[in-house]
Amino acid sequence: MRSLEKSATITRLEVRPLVWSLVIMLYLSALIPQTGLALTLLGFVSFQALKDFYTMMPLRRSERSLVFLGYLCIPLQLLLVNSQYYAAALAFIPLLIFGMVAWLLACYESTAQAFNSTLKLGWGLFTLVFGFSHAGLLLVRDSTLPLSIVELTNVVSGGNLLLYLVLLVHAQTIMQAILLRLRVNDWSRPVFHASLTGLAGVLSILGVGILAWGVGPWLIELTPWQAMVSGLLIGSGAYLGTNTVRAIQQALEINETERHQAGLGGILYYVYPFTYAAPLFFYFVNLFV
Repeated sequence: MRSLEKSATITRLEVRPLVWSLVIMLYLSALIPQTGLALTLLGFVSFQALKDFYTMMPLRRSERSLVFLGYLCIPLQLLLVNSQYYAAALAFIPLLIFGMVAWLLACYESTAQAFNSTLKLGWGLFTLVFGFSHAGLLLVRDSTLPLSIVELTNVVSGGNLLLYLVLLVHAQTIMQAILLRLRVNDWSRPVFHASLTGLAGVLSILGVGILAWGVGPWLIELTPWQAMVSGLLIGSGAYLGTNTVRAIQQALEINETERHQAGLGGILYYVYPFTYAAPLFFYFVNLFV
């Protein structure tokens, strides 16, 4: 028993430097002025998360070519993002998944096997490549406009938008971790005949909304109400991303000690919140800012 605990501890120490390096890369991608280098850093984060996701999945030998296709989609998607063609960047992965489904149905004799492969491979591709690439779309948002328009209208830079997103996502993660450490979810007191399970997540989302109220007008020139709404959206997306990783772990019967081991979801807890929060914030910015 002691040997197992020792090996798990060593594995956590091995994973932690990589996790923190990915977090640093997220901040650097928002601060570096060179868009190409920033997108390269985002691509490396996406690659590591997708690798962690595929390692978790029980894959068949026949699915290895699709795994390679998933890795290949990362630079292709970021090239489309860097080319500033929103339509191509937003349509590439969904159309590819549609084609993947048709190909799998033609190759597999069993429809259940085809859908099983689609759910395993397509979901990772859709979230960790397509969803996460919206962070890159935020980064290049101001580059799609002529310089004269940017100067006249004071358009917020893409780096500020990405930095705002990263700060709020990590704020939600930290707040929820602190509330869970305080055992907020363990309160058994009923409220309107319902338990308080999930209260830590709700309070962390509200906390992010309040934080955005103060940070948003200063960092990305939103009105206080716009900033609060964006904070609630980002906090909700981050919360859904964390719960998605937990749901995958439960489906694969991965316990809480294993989640820190290499290849068993340790990195996903830090990347998956962006796969929901980045698209929500991207569409909010394009609709209301």
